[in-house]
Amino acid sequence: MKEKILERLTCFKDRVDELGGYTSKIICKEVATEKEISNIEKELGYELPEDFRWALMNISSHIEFFWSLYSEDKELLALPDELAGIFAGSLHFGIDLIAIWEESRKDWIDVCYPDYNNPYDKIFHNKLAFQDVENGDLLAIDL
Repeated sequence: MKEKILERLTCFKDRVDELGGYTSKIICKEVATEKEISNIEKELGYELPEDFRWALMNISSHIEFFWSLYSEDKELLALPDELAGIFAGSLHFGIDLIAIWEESRKDWIDVCYPDYNNPYDKIFHNKLAFQDVENGDLLAIDL
């Protein structure tokens, strides 16, 4: 599985590079240990979802990759209207970042979304934030 993911990321990276876009180095660290998982679960106060735990222990404890189809503020490839807003992206998660993203999610709850009974606020509750997005959003797993 790890090899297939890295192969696909490399293929994507190569294509963006061919177009003249910007890509970062693909960083894929060693897998997490049971002890590391246990430590983060103790820090969070709950267990990680089984599939996420599996990914950390079988694929990588930390993955990073960034790409952009802009170079020096110049669009390199005209995208269809429905994709025009997706000219760059990043994959950036790791066991070492979970506590940071979770703190950010909890801060959003405290400041903006405190009412669990409000359907709009509720979407921030009972989640596990595992990655931030450049616009300030968080990607999360529903617990």
